[in-house]
Amino acid sequence: AYGVNVFCKRDVEVHFALARFEEAVGDVDAARAAYAHVADDVAPGLLRCVVERANLERRAGDVDAAKDTYERAMQVEKSREGAGSKAYGVLACKYAAMLHEACGDVEGARAVYERAADAGEGANALVWDGWLNFERSAGSFANVRAVVERCCDVFDERRASGGSQPGLRPRLPERDRRRLSSALVEYADLVGTADELADAERAHERRFPARHRGGDG
Repeated sequence: AYGVNVFCKRDVEVHFALARFEEAVGDVDAARAAYAHVADDVAPGLLRCVVERANLERRAGDVDAAKDTYERAMQVEKSREGAGSKAYGVLACKYAAMLHEACGDVEGARAVYERAADAGEGANALVWDGWLNFERSAGSFANVRAVVERCCDVFDERRASGGSQPGLRPRLPERDRRRLSSALVEYADLVGTADELADAERAHERRFPARHRGGDG
C-alpha cells in the first residue's frame, strides 16, 4: 500500500487493484480505505469508484452502506450539475440495478427511478430509459405503459398547469419522448393484447400527430 500511495498515487487503476486485493485477502476495511482514497483524493466524482465501492459493501453484507454510497453520490451530483446530468442518470440506473438484480428489491429499485425522474423534472433521458428497461425485465406491461405515460403525459400536464419550478431544465426533448412512446408500441406488439396494442398506437398518435405534407388535393 505504501508503494501505491508513493509511486502510483494518481493511477486509479492501481488503487482499484489494491482495493480488490485487500478484499480478496479478507481485509475489507483496507479495501474501503483504498476506495475512499480514490473518492476523496485521487479522482473525486469518478462514477466507477462509486459503483465499485457500493458493490464492495454489498458483498461485505452491508446493504445499507451500499445504498448510502449511492445516495451520497447522487446528492453531490445533484447539487453540482443537477438531476438532469448524464452522471446523475448513470448513478440512478446503477443504484436501481443493484437493488433489483443483486438484492431482489423490486420496489426499492422502482422508488429510485421515481425519485430520480421527479428530481430532474422529467428531463433525464437515461433515467427514463433505465426505468423502462427495468419494468420490462419485471414483466409488467401495465407498469411499462405507466412509465411512458408519466414521461410523455404527466410532465406535460404539470407544465401546462404552471406546476414546474423555475430554474430547472426543460422537459425531455421531443425526440426522446417520441422514442419512448414508440418503444411502448413495439412492446405492446410483442407482449400485449390486440386492445393494448391499439391503445398504445392511439396514444402515440395523440402525442405525436403525423405531419401531413402536400396540398389538399
